[in-house]
Amino acid sequence: MKRILIADDHEVVRTGLRAIIETRADWVVGGEAIDGRDAVALALKVKPDVAIVDYSMPVMNGLEVSRRIKLHHLHTEVLILTMHEARDSDGSPPGRRAGILAEVRCEEPPYCGY
Repeated sequence: MKRILIADDHEVVRTGLRAIIETRADWVVGGEAIDGRDAVALALKVKPDVAIVDYSMPVMNGLEVSRRIKLHHLHTEVLILTMHEARDSDGSPPGRRAGILAEVRCEEPPYCGY
């Protein structure tokens, strides 16, 4: 059973992700957070296999959430959802150095649903 943490400040996104995740018999939502600080605290508590994290959240952004999860040596893979196209000076996605599994840019269907 894969435990998945959802962290996004938009309820509609959390609800949609939960609905998708719950279609899989071997996946379970271990918790939901509405800001970065809550995401880190929840990750430490439930130790999810995967954290789906919004890049732009109140209190702490998705990159910092990922860094703090990795700092605590959790074996959590992080997937960041973003509407932003950001690159480090070497042209790589900024999350790569933070140990992020993948970044999904939400700019058109099917990822965003608008």
